[in-house]
Amino acid sequence: MSENPYSSIFREELHGFAKLRMSRGYRNDMEYSLHKLDKYLVAEKISEKNLTPGIVDGWIASCGNGLTTGTVTNYVKCARKFAEYLLTLGISAFITDYPLSSTNAYSPYIFSAHEVENIFRVVDNMEFPTNPEAKIQLPMLLRLLYGCGLRLGEALVLKISNVDTETGVLHIFNAKGNKDRLVPMHLSLADIVGKYCLILTGASDNPFLFATSDGAARKRVWARTRFREVLTEAGITIPSLPPRSRNICLHCLRHTFAVHSLRMQCLCGIDQYSTAPAISVYLGHNNLMGTQKYLHMTAENSEDIWKITNALAKEIIPGVPR
Repeated sequence: MSENPYSSIFREELHGFAKLRMSRGYRNDMEYSLHKLDKYLVAEKISEKNLTPGIVDGWIASCGNGLTTGTVTNYVKCARKFAEYLLTLGISAFITDYPLSSTNAYSPYIFSAHEVENIFRVVDNMEFPTNPEAKIQLPMLLRLLYGCGLRLGEALVLKISNVDTETGVLHIFNAKGNKDRLVPMHLSLADIVGKYCLILTGASDNPFLFATSDGAARKRVWARTRFREVLTEAGITIPSLPPRSRNICLHCLRHTFAVHSLRMQCLCGIDQYSTAPAISVYLGHNNLMGTQKYLHMTAENSEDIWKITNALAKEIIPGVPR
């Protein structure tokens, strides 16, 4: 980031803020938002170095009406951090509040075991006439998201060098919160990933597991669009929700991984109190507070609990004569 890519009245400050975040080890996750802010300032012909409430509100409103609450929150976070930076420089700046509708209210869709099987059956048999690479890329991507509980962004930037095919471990670098972690795979998944890597190594020198024809890593929009096609083919209806609501998406596979993992432990008689911290580390959370948002009650869980409780209590609760 040697050259300044910004052009508004806050050109130097935006560049300095971005460089500061990079120097502190943060991912360049605000780059897109900062460029949108810069373009808005230019379009509105802002000529005074004063980040007023009107500018902040106008910029966020200009980002689009169909944004999810999470996306709006990310824009607000960017505006707040940049405003805080401006204040340290002695420049007047308004620190806006976060939206009232928090992303914590997000209720993910948990796929049933049958739906997961159907998703993989569909994706394994889908054809992509205009995008032949997707024939092997999409099935592999969905297996990593569900089998390892990866975030979409983590999976899309994976390189062949990040995969230890001998031990079946993924090396995740600079993930959310600037954290690195090791993600062991199930033997069945490790075998599939190993064969996939062999195909890639023999086909090209591209370092990414999921790459476009020009060598760049696949974009999120590609994965999301293809996944909606899979859901349609699998007969899973995407409901109509109010604007800015988070709908069924690829992140639901991460939630489904956590729920199915805990369910499997429960069925195997494993103490979940002792294994929950391990899942928290596996998912890349800072603590169990982040992991508890991934633990949801489902119809399958309810049936499991009923069966276990019934088996334990059959000698305690008396039957009722018919």
